[in-house]
Amino acid sequence: MARLTRRTFLAAMTAPLAVPAPALADEDDRAVLNFALLLEDLQVTLYREALELDLGFDLAGLLRTFADHEHEHVERLRALGGGSAEPLRFAYGLETRDELLQLAPTVEDTVVGAYVGAIPGAATPEVRALLAGIVHTEAQQASTLRMLASEVAAPAAFDEVLSRTVLLDRVRPFIAT
Repeated sequence: MARLTRRTFLAAMTAPLAVPAPALADEDDRAVLNFALLLEDLQVTLYREALELDLGFDLAGLLRTFADHEHEHVERLRALGGGSAEPLRFAYGLETRDELLQLAPTVEDTVVGAYVGAIPGAATPEVRALLAGIVHTEAQQASTLRMLASEVAAPAAFDEVLSRTVLLDRVRPFIAT
């Protein structure tokens, strides 16, 4: 009988968590991944503009962390086959910390709803798992930003489910190109 050590126990427990090697995305997955990249572009733009403001050390540090998360999301989405030739460009025109704190929770909540709406369209378990992991992080960011805006951290038991059409209607004022 093999001896159970901490190393063998941890190896056995974490084996199911190993991330599979990325496979080339099929057409359905590619569409979902490209939609997710659109969502990430919304946030990358938000945090890039926000970090140009005078936010104070604590908020700027938090937003740098959020921006790093968004860049990691983009890398993982691209690694699974996402990447559109003509992405939309966004601009928020943020001028103050207060404008940021008013807008950021809404952007994050919109992104969460759009991810929740997109997950069922993914064809492979790898893409569904990635989207589920991302939406979890986005929901944490939304909650944190709501608290910073003096809003209720978790206002509902369920997130709104948004389609691509509803998302585009909501972000239309921020589309730059």
